[in-house]
Amino acid sequence: MRKILIGLASLAFLIAILVYTIYLFLWINPTEIAAPAIETLPPPFRVYGVIEPRDKEILVTIPELRKIEKIYVNAGDIVRQGTPLLKVDTSLEEQKFALEKQRLQVQKHELALVEDTWHRTEKLFETQVISEEQYAQEKLRFELEKNKVLLAQAQVELAEAELQRLQILAPTDGKIYQIHAHLGEVFSPEKPAVIMGKEQLQVRLSIESFWVGKFDEKASYDVYHSQTRELLGQGTLQNLIPAMGPRALKTEDPEISLDTQFQEGYLLINTKKNPPIRLLVYVEKITEEETKTPSRHENL
Repeated sequence: MRKILIGLASLAFLIAILVYTIYLFLWINPTEIAAPAIETLPPPFRVYGVIEPRDKEILVTIPELRKIEKIYVNAGDIVRQGTPLLKVDTSLEEQKFALEKQRLQVQKHELALVEDTWHRTEKLFETQVISEEQYAQEKLRFELEKNKVLLAQAQVELAEAELQRLQILAPTDGKIYQIHAHLGEVFSPEKPAVIMGKEQLQVRLSIESFWVGKFDEKASYDVYHSQTRELLGQGTLQNLIPAMGPRALKTEDPEISLDTQFQEGYLLINTKKNPPIRLLVYVEKITEEETKTPSRHENL
């Protein structure tokens, strides 16, 4: 009898809990129970770009298909404007230049002989030893020889100009970043033989539309290696192109949007780590807290 009473009491207790649960479900509005607010943070300011020489690369080409005979510089060299970079095969042009100089010397010798005859003819004509017709013939001969010398001189200058055209010289002061030409190779003018540029580096930024208008031109930005996330240096914004265009670089970062239109900008970078040109990087704005702890930038 006692076990039956305990069982009935337990059953009554379970029925009471069930009734109370149904009551809560039917009479309390679930919309009145507000979910806790989740603060949505803006994405981090991150813009991608590529490292390049300031004012972009300078592509040095050869004027026509030629064999590379000498390479005077190495990657990393600092050169001055007019420094020889390469020597291509100019044997035919050198032979022509030497031949034209020989012809000029022959013409000058011929002119000297004719000029001597002309001076004697003038004296003979003044004393009326020769006729006016003979005098006119010698004068014409003298003028023709002078014109031949002028023509020979012009040929020498043309041959020299052709040699100069085939000289591969540094177009400006700067640094040699890459040499594509190889000794003994027949090189085409369709591709650059040497890539050079200024020593100062810049980051050419591709700014997605979300960040357009949000660049602080007075702020400083950290520059990071896009894959290793190594801090490479700091930079300041120098210029923003006032137009949108296609992306100038590719990145697999999932945080970057799929926008097809980007704004181009240029950030001068100060670094001691000598990063290679065409390296994909990203920049982030330096916060006020970071500016108060300069130790992270001591080696840059």
